Amino acid sequence: MAKHRGPRRPTDAPRGYCKAPPEHQFKPGQSGNPKGRPRGRRSKSAEEIFLQLADKLVTVSDASGKKRIPMIEAIFSGLFASAAKGDRHARTLVLQQHHRLTSAQQAVSDNEERDITAEDEAILQNFLDRLPAEDRLLPSAPTDTPSEG
Repeated sequence: MAKHRGPRRPTDAPRGYCKAPPEHQFKPGQSGNPKGRPRGRRSKSAEEIFLQLADKLVTVSDASGKKRIPMIEAIFSGLFASAAKGDRHARTLVLQQHHRLTSAQQAVSDNEERDITAEDEAILQNFLDRLPAEDRLLPSAPTDTPSEG
């Protein structure tokens, strides 16, 4: 005859998948993992961690002595120093970044120099004409149509 190990559950208690025995169910007022993550705390995103580390101050020594600068500045200084010493990988990175930044600056300055065409002006005027008077920031431009009255 098989030995019985401990008290038996009542047969009328639900059993099976997602039906925990009553002694293993959460008590009233208790739920979840009591030793889990505290309320109000959230994990940092990769972007937040990156920015926090990039802004962290580090002490560096240079010709003028020791000074504290942001980590990202120290990394760029080291990259430029390596490129100047002849490290071809560092030189490639610096030149690619320089090209990307100067191209972006050129694109911005090109956009600033563009003139508004007559077609663009007509579109803007059409938009302003449809705005209610109280929403307009600029006074309405005179129109070529004669006023009724």
